Amino acid sequence: MQSVISKDRLRHQLSFYGVPLALVTVLSHVHISLF
Repeated sequence: MQSVISKDRLRHQLSFYGVPLALVTVLSHVHISLF
């Protein structure tokens, strides 16, 4: 059961940190395409 809980926590962390990371990557790609 602990492994399942840790996996859920890992998924939560990934979704929590993945959103701003994706935004930063998209913004950087936009800047690269603009300049």
